[in-house]
This record gives sequence, C-alpha cells and structure tokens, in this order.
Amino acid sequence: MHRRVMFSVTLACASALWACGAPAPSGPTPTSTAPPASALITVNGALHGDSLPGNRIGPFNVPLAGGEITVMAGAATGTVVTSDATGAFELQLPPGPLRLKFSKTGFKTQTNVYGDVGSAPIALGKVVLGLAPWTITGVVTDSHQQAFVGATVTIDRGGAFPEHHIVTTDASGRYRFTSEQAHGTTVQLSVDGTGIEPIFLRNTPCCNTAGDTVADLATLRVLRVIGVSPDTLRVGDAIELPASRVFFDDGSQRQLFLMPVSSVPDVLTVSRGEQGWIVRANRAGEATLTMEYRGLTDWVRVVIQ
Repeated sequence: MHRRVMFSVTLACASALWACGAPAPSGPTPTSTAPPASALITVNGALHGDSLPGNRIGPFNVPLAGGEITVMAGAATGTVVTSDATGAFELQLPPGPLRLKFSKTGFKTQTNVYGDVGSAPIALGKVVLGLAPWTITGVVTDSHQQAFVGATVTIDRGGAFPEHHIVTTDASGRYRFTSEQAHGTTVQLSVDGTGIEPIFLRNTPCCNTAGDTVADLATLRVLRVIGVSPDTLRVGDAIELPASRVFFDDGSQRQLFLMPVSSVPDVLTVSRGEQGWIVRANRAGEATLTMEYRGLTDWVRVVIQ
C-alpha cells in the first residue's frame, strides 16, 4: 500500500512541473567548442641572437632568455610564451596557420610564416635574431672642457675577428658611430690626433638600444715641445741627447726621449742610444734637428766645425 502511494506522488510532481511550464528535455546536451587537449599540437624551438664569436670557430650566436614568442595567426592568435635560460620555447596550438613573431630587447623583431599546423609536432630549430641598431656618441675635450675638433676616435667591438671603426669629431668635438654589428658588453675607445695626449683602448659599457649610449672622453691638450741639443759640435763628436720636455694644458709636463730627425743626415747622423738618441757629427756643415710629439715640433740648428 505504501509503495503505490509514493509512486503516485512522484508522477504527480513530474506532471505538475510540466504543467507549470518547465521545458521538457529535447535533443542532446550542447558541448564546448574548444578543441580537446588531444587536438593541440606541440611547436617548439630555440631563440638565439647575434653575438661576437669567442674564437674563430664560434659560436656566432647565443641563447636569448626572456624573449617573447607571439602567435600571429589562427585560433590561438595573441598567445605569448617566453624563452627560458637556454632560449628554448614551446607552444601548444590547434591545427591551422602557423605565424610567429619573435622579439627581445636589443634585437630586431622578426616574424616568420611556417605554413600550417597539421597533426604532427613541429620542431622549428634555432631562430636567430639580428642585433638592433645601436649608437655610441660623445664629446672629446681637454682639461679645460674645450672641444677637440678633428680628433680621431676608434671603436673596437672586440671578439675573435677584431674590427676597428674610425670616426672624426665635428666642430663641437662630438663623435658618433652607429652599427648593427654584434659587440660585447663593452667596446674599446681610443682617441688620437694633433695636439692630443692619446687615449688607448678605454673599456666602455655598450650599448643602450633604447637610445644613444653616451661616452664622453677627456684627455690632455699638448701645448708645447722643447727639444734639447747642443748648437755646436766638432767633427767626430758623438753625444746622447737629454730628454725633450712636453707641456700640457693642465700645467703638467713630461720628459720624453723624442727621436730627432736630421735635415742633413750625412752631416749629422742620428742613432739609437742607451736611453735616448745619439747624434754624431760626420763632417763640417750645418743641420737642423727636429723633435716632434703629437704633431707639435721643436727644432735646434747645429753647426759642425
């Protein structure tokens, strides 16, 4: 008796729900349009960037950590992954067109079209980005902040295949060099020119691709050279000359054994001495000895009796 009552109540409740307007089930339940995980295809590769070779057999590029790989076509457009410490990256993509953009600060952005993603995994291998343009610039001045005009600035990028790039300062003493060639974490700068105390291979951090890298260079201006020599010799005399004196714009001076050049070598001969230079009087006559340092000269007239 109790079982029949319960069954009647159940039918009554179901009838009441339909009668109150609740929709009756019809057709299959809708499913998500997202592809199942099994339909996604693995696409992988390694992001590298141009670099200076450490030796003559390479490597000529290095892994790029933190580079961005962006999907540019298909259902996964806009998806971004980042390369790891070894430059490796991996994407899970549905079948369809494969177009990827590769980017990393300091390197040229590159977009590659690979065709379509099918049903098999895709290994892209090494993707190498070229270096973005970089510029190093600055002003060359003396100890009084006066510009050196026409100074020669040499930029050495380093590496196993050293290349020297030469630029000249303009009327305001400024130099500027722009390149897309690979460089180390530093470049070496040298400065030379008339009246300039040279700078050799100064290591300079390089380079900020977001803007110009500024590397101002300050050195001494050569003001005067004074050569020292007797003005009279006898035939057969041979003496070693004392050091010449060189004066700079900061008030300092140096003593240097500058090689003298004889205007008449068969009258007055110059040869190497123990410390500096020896002049020898060969025959009667006159000759001029000229001493030069960084384009500045001094001279002494010598009479041989």
